[in-house]
Amino acid sequence: MNLTPEEAAERLRIPAKTLANWRHKRVGPPFRKFGRRVLYPLDQLEQWERDQTIETRK
Repeated sequence: MNLTPEEAAERLRIPAKTLANWRHKRVGPPFRKFGRRVLYPLDQLEQWERDQTIETRK
């Protein structure tokens, strides 16, 4: 399953413009581009979310 930038942004609770900026800078979650269409593979987005976890000391 793939998410549009708007769907991915909603899932991450960030503005879609932030995802556009990240794509331009080549940071953020992995995406696929088909012509002008951008899609975020759900499994890779979920993995990227897990990779963003920062553990704190207790």
